Amino acid sequence: MARVICSRCHYPEKTCVCEHIETLECSTEIIILQHPDETQHAKGSARLVSLTLSKAQCVVGETADDF
Repeated sequence: MARVICSRCHYPEKTCVCEHIETLECSTEIIILQHPDETQHAKGSARLVSLTLSKAQCVVGETADDF
């Protein structure tokens, strides 16, 4: 049986952190360039940063053409 995953934070429902995430208003736009291999890491820090900062965006790619 597959685990139920939270659609917002992408952690298993049992360890969902959404109730602890506070979005911070930020005047600076932040773009996180993430390697595709990193998207499968359990910690998901790039994803968490994009949930925390109002103007953060996570872009996945390997080369300059991907971005």
